[in-house]
Amino acid sequence: MAGDTQHTRKMLIVDDSRLARLMIRRSVEKYYPNWEITEAINADDATFRAPGIALDIITLDMNMPGQDGLSFAPSLRKMHPEAKIALLTANIQPAVQKRAKELGLYFIPKPIKPERLLPFLQLVANIKTT
Repeated sequence: MAGDTQHTRKMLIVDDSRLARLMIRRSVEKYYPNWEITEAINADDATFRAPGIALDIITLDMNMPGQDGLSFAPSLRKMHPEAKIALLTANIQPAVQKRAKELGLYFIPKPIKPERLLPFLQLVANIKTT
């Protein structure tokens, strides 16, 4: 069972892989059909698409053309200080995980699987809204 499926959350998926974005979107829509999802293909696209949106949740790919996820995370945090952010990457080296933790990011290893993504989605779904 997922979390609260009734409350709408606003989500941004930042990933250059169309397949990765689709897999994340399908997982979210399965468990949280009321969530509003915006997609971006890289840091520049995310910066363009997200400034006027009060985001609750962001998934951020590590390896993208241009600015990588770890480099972009501080900017995202400034734009959306209340959002929960997850770094998704196949690079599971301890140094990457440590840096993600230092930045306050939830770490999700790729390949993307619902059972890896769901705990993060549940975390955000269960946050009370006013």
